[in-house]
Amino acid sequence: MRQIIARIMDLPSPRELEGWHDRIYLALCFALVGLVFYHAGPAFLGRVTTEYGRGLFLVIVYAMVLIRYPAMPAADGPRVPWYDWLLVVISTLAIGYWIVEFRPLMARIGAPTPADLVFGSAAVLISLEAARRALGWAVTLVSALALLYGLFGNHFPIESFAHQGLSWATLINGIYSLNGIFGFVLNVIMTFIVMFVIVGAMLEAFGAGVLLTELPFALFGRFPGGPGIAAVTGSTMFGMISGSATANTAATGAFTIPIMKRAGYPPHIAGAIEPAASTGGMFMPPVMGAGAFIMADLTGVPYLQIVAISVAPALIYFFSVAVACYTEAGRHGIRPLSAEDRPDLGPLLRRGWYFVLPVVLLIYLMVDGYTPPRAAWWAVIATLVLSVGARAIGRRRREQRVSEMGREVLWDIGKGIRLAGGSALVVAALTGAIGIIVSVVFQTGVGFMLTSSILDITGGHMFLAIVMSLLLSYVLGMGMPVTAVYVLLAVLFAPALKSMGMPLLAAHMMLFWFSQSANISPPVAIAAFVGAGIAKADPMKTCMAAFRYSMFLFIMPLLFVYTPILMPDGMTWTVAMIIAGALLSTIPFSASFSGFLLRRLATWERAVLLCTAIGLVFPQAAVTAVALATFLLLLWHLARPVPGHAAAGAVGGSD
Repeated sequence: MRQIIARIMDLPSPRELEGWHDRIYLALCFALVGLVFYHAGPAFLGRVTTEYGRGLFLVIVYAMVLIRYPAMPAADGPRVPWYDWLLVVISTLAIGYWIVEFRPLMARIGAPTPADLVFGSAAVLISLEAARRALGWAVTLVSALALLYGLFGNHFPIESFAHQGLSWATLINGIYSLNGIFGFVLNVIMTFIVMFVIVGAMLEAFGAGVLLTELPFALFGRFPGGPGIAAVTGSTMFGMISGSATANTAATGAFTIPIMKRAGYPPHIAGAIEPAASTGGMFMPPVMGAGAFIMADLTGVPYLQIVAISVAPALIYFFSVAVACYTEAGRHGIRPLSAEDRPDLGPLLRRGWYFVLPVVLLIYLMVDGYTPPRAAWWAVIATLVLSVGARAIGRRRREQRVSEMGREVLWDIGKGIRLAGGSALVVAALTGAIGIIVSVVFQTGVGFMLTSSILDITGGHMFLAIVMSLLLSYVLGMGMPVTAVYVLLAVLFAPALKSMGMPLLAAHMMLFWFSQSANISPPVAIAAFVGAGIAKADPMKTCMAAFRYSMFLFIMPLLFVYTPILMPDGMTWTVAMIIAGALLSTIPFSASFSGFLLRRLATWERAVLLCTAIGLVFPQAAVTAVALATFLLLLWHLARPVPGHAAAGAVGGSD
């Protein structure tokens, strides 16, 4: 599946390492997971200092990237060439110098020595190369342009964004510090994100992925639209621990998409439902991709509060995709799954019910006041203990020897660590490149310039600023990972939105949701193209369908801004009504686009449904009441038997 993603993003495929090259890579995976796991553990285990924690993390990550990802497609053989080993040495020396000289470096900020500049320059170049190899040219080019802007800002053609220009020494001095490469992005990824990646990887390695993907089909497969709804439910459950739309699509789609096709969904519809649902995994608590952790760091709002206010919007989004599955099933005359295609619920639960417990423990501990990394640490321990216990009980039935069971457990631990290491690289490779951009933004003051320019362009009109942020996220998302898009938007756009009167948390939530559009929006809809590859469907048709099913990705951010759905004053009657209205609006909204609700719809019926959907989320009670009355009246109209209209579920439809 990584090869499919690589072709879509024009990346060199990762090497399939062999021999001692692979063993070194696996050892680095163990080192990365071990460092993060130790850092997140209980206090009695000790603590890693800032320089050793962040520095060693980056040493390991850059070494893994340079070993795993070739410099060019022609060098993707099973062995690492000599020049990549040389880059590993240079990278280790550049970051190692920062670790050893950390205190003196902090003391002489503003007066770097020649050695500081040499090693700092090497660290910057390695950061750019690591991002290019793992993530493609987009992030690398933006970071390189940021460097050029920092150096030659006095020649910038737009006067309002020009500055006096920085020397290379000043630029490197800021980047090669806790305000740049080793700054908050690295800290969030190391402390929070990779720890949750480890939780997901361990659950998947021990078999939880099978439960999360098959259980929804056992529960919902017997109902109309059940195959699609089951796929959405599976993506919801998997997204809680995955936090990556592309990984979610690849992992769950390999199982769900073929079943949806067998049930009767056209290939491009089956390929679109999965990425639309998987995109919701990026804002489904508790992981929420990297967004919740970065947002907490940037806004100062506690992570648990961000998770709490994110539950309702995420569920509304998933419900909107599930409703789309139901209306598409009616439109295409898709029947429930047969008994042969549905997993048997009893054996499935007996085989893996205990995998739910680590997730429950994770949520309970965070609610109880544990830090997210510490809660994730205990979730990993619980996964290991429960899995070993379940296998020990099963060993007696299978008459398996203890040594054989022990080898299986160790093998799965190794598989989980390898999976965690590989998954972490996709995010961790961002740290240096994004750190460069953030450092340049703060050194040049371009963030303040942009805020002033946005206010001038929009005339202080908030809606125009929202449209600008959406367009910018759309353009950036064509080539950059969603995490990078969010960080850039948060650094550059959030201050302007706040100055217009938008609450800071609402601004960040809106920008975070907008940043996810790259997964399903044409022309570079990564997750949608992965779904199309699995479904063997036309990529653009799949992309457009996924975009249609994900429309609440663009509707919910407007509610963040114009309604109190983020509960600034807690759960009130007004908030409850807004949530109920948003949930209800998903039905007429999906029906208006699919052309089916109880029966095939006439054009005027679709238009009325679209208007009622808009009215149900409109931030005025009178408009919402009229929309609700209209919707109920139209439902009564549609429920009446009309000659010439086929019954629900018995209608074939065009693609």
